[in-house]
Amino acid sequence: MIPTPPKAILFGSVGTLAEMAEVHRRAYNAAFAAAGLDWTWTPEIYAQLQAHAEGAERIARFARERGETVEPILLYREQNRAYMRMMRSLGVPLRPGVAALIAAAKADGRAVALVTTAPRSGVDALLSCTHPPVTAEDFACIVTAEQVERGKPDPECYLTALKTLDLAPGEVVAIEDSPCAAAAAIAAGIKTFGFPGRYHTASLFPGAQAVVAELDPAHFGLSRAGLRETA
Repeated sequence: MIPTPPKAILFGSVGTLAEMAEVHRRAYNAAFAAAGLDWTWTPEIYAQLQAHAEGAERIARFARERGETVEPILLYREQNRAYMRMMRSLGVPLRPGVAALIAAAKADGRAVALVTTAPRSGVDALLSCTHPPVTAEDFACIVTAEQVERGKPDPECYLTALKTLDLAPGEVVAIEDSPCAAAAAIAAGIKTFGFPGRYHTASLFPGAQAVVAELDPAHFGLSRAGLRETA
């Protein structure tokens, strides 16, 4: 799909590494229960809320629709704590093709980055539980919530990654698991692959280079041995 390997492959949301949507949903419900709220986000409700990339924004929107007043940031922090507890107890299998793509990119001298607006604590917790293992050392750059003021679909996180890597938008490719998150990479001028997560398998990814169900090094001009594909 891309004949020449990019200088860097940017994984977007942590959901591009591992499918954690159901764990996130259960963690939201745990946070609501801990706060004494009679809220339950069913899979159907959670699917509707996926249009909003940021957790605190989802909570705030849901509260407004119900005419209730809550502290979205505090609830989101409790959700993150519940999420990390659940994640550590369950373990984190990588999504199809992730390990092969990271290995191929590194073998071919291409940088790999993670560009998310999740908290760094959540990123570190996920990376400590992945199997096969992926660690922070596998990434030339990790952008998290602490480094940006605006969440996706604003392109700030991607612009921050480009500056850190000292690369231009045309020299990298992004991978995102939702249309909202993909919009951030596209707004930064980056070719973007949609890699739909559980709640986005039927979603459209406007402006994406392609939408794939599994990552393959060949999508990025790489072989599984980390060598460039030749014509």
